Amino acid sequence: MTLRIHTLLHVVLAAFIFIPKPFFAEEPVLGEKIRDSSPDQKFALRISYDQKENERLVAELKNDPGEHALPDGMFSRAVTEIELMSVPAREKVVELYKPGLGMNFGDITLLWSTDSQWCAFYVTQLGTGDTQVYKEQDGKFAKINSSADDLHVKLKGDFRNEWIRPIKWVKPGLLILEDEATGNSGHVKFELTVRLDAGGKVHVLSQKKLKVNAENM
Repeated sequence: MTLRIHTLLHVVLAAFIFIPKPFFAEEPVLGEKIRDSSPDQKFALRISYDQKENERLVAELKNDPGEHALPDGMFSRAVTEIELMSVPAREKVVELYKPGLGMNFGDITLLWSTDSQWCAFYVTQLGTGDTQVYKEQDGKFAKINSSADDLHVKLKGDFRNEWIRPIKWVKPGLLILEDEATGNSGHVKFELTVRLDAGGKVHVLSQKKLKVNAENM
């Protein structure tokens, strides 16, 4: 009886030893691109991306003329997060954009005011481009407003695609944007000058229609 129990224990232990290990998804290897430092050198833009996914996309899409990497060198589909970080601590200050892995997006722009207290972040996706304005408060940045709210021209007509790009900080709190739209109602472009206060209120100071180049129509 004792021999049988010992034999059974050996069989059970052997079964545990030879049970195949469960499959786990491979952990991403994160790379990063640091750029667009603030004038006072206390903050910068950080783009985090999955290096292995980017290498896979490079190999898969190298002969596809319709696919292009971002100017920063990685494919947007490999990007995991875009954020402001502190310098030199490299701590996350605020998340600017969190794309889903595999999501396509285009231009990334970050414009700083001369006092480093304001920044305008721009990203394009799916035929649109959105600008978000952030204001520094006690070492942290909070979103003040975005072109999805009222940093744009009130267009009349059928315009399915619209890009509102930040062009220049005239001075802290005073921003020039370009609003370009296309659709069944045509192709239009405007220059918009707005003043923002820390509470998020937008004051439109001027807007003027710009000429659209024929080759872009």
